[in-house]
Amino acid sequence: MKRKIIFLIGLGLAIYGLVFLVQINIVNSVRPKIVEIPTQGVQAPTVTKTPTPYKIEPEIGVSVIVPVPIATQLVKQFVLSELVDLSSGSPVALTIRLADGELLSSNWAGAVSFQEEDNQAIVFQPYQGIIYTYSGDVMTTWAHSGISKYGQMYFATNFDLFIRKTNEGQKISLIEGVDKLESLKGLSAYLCQDESGKIERLSDFDASVSCSGKQVELEIVAVALVQHDRVDEYTDVVTDLNGWLINNYPEAGFDQLDQGNGWLVRFCIGLFPDQVSDGTESYLYNAGVIGFKVLNGE
Repeated sequence: MKRKIIFLIGLGLAIYGLVFLVQINIVNSVRPKIVEIPTQGVQAPTVTKTPTPYKIEPEIGVSVIVPVPIATQLVKQFVLSELVDLSSGSPVALTIRLADGELLSSNWAGAVSFQEEDNQAIVFQPYQGIIYTYSGDVMTTWAHSGISKYGQMYFATNFDLFIRKTNEGQKISLIEGVDKLESLKGLSAYLCQDESGKIERLSDFDASVSCSGKQVELEIVAVALVQHDRVDEYTDVVTDLNGWLINNYPEAGFDQLDQGNGWLVRFCIGLFPDQVSDGTESYLYNAGVIGFKVLNGE
């Protein structure tokens, strides 16, 4: 019995050992093999790099120069757009196209410029039928208003009447006159000059007929009504009138004008019914200025 037990124990140990060896072989059969490759004499693999796209770098310190348009000088000495010459003596007429389509026109007046030797008390007398032009900070033309003893209207007569009266001829107040003058801003105007020698000064101008000579297109950009208490100061200003107007009427639009594009027309405006007379002649009581920008010629 004892020998049988020892036999069984030995048999069990043998079987256990056999099982253990079998497991080791199984593990070794599935374990990956590590193969060592000698490095000497082996060429490294070629690595292909993706080329970097060409990158455009911005230029530094290079500024773009934008061409500045050169302003065309449309007023040269006394000539507008190289057409209408306000020193030639040839008659001119001015027409404003009102907002309602009606035409407001001057009569014909000889265009004369300032000369050092002039006796202005004679040259610029109303009966001479002229307008008188200075070359200043902006070219400026003096024009008479009123009616001659022969019933002839002067160059600026219709402008004065437009400011002081209704279309029916009724007088209006000073403030209403200022408003009417202001209403001219932005309107188109035309200056016509006839050099045929057939037009007489102080003759009526028919604005409904096309200009018989040279014509310049204008735009009204500024106006001022100089009231009686400032007329003396205003009258003393001649060659620097536009600067004076900019300083005293800063919102009126005269800053839009210069020697190269502007033209001022100054004239007398009569007494308004709500103004108290101090004995000054009625037609000299106030003054008006219209600032035109010269647009082109045709």
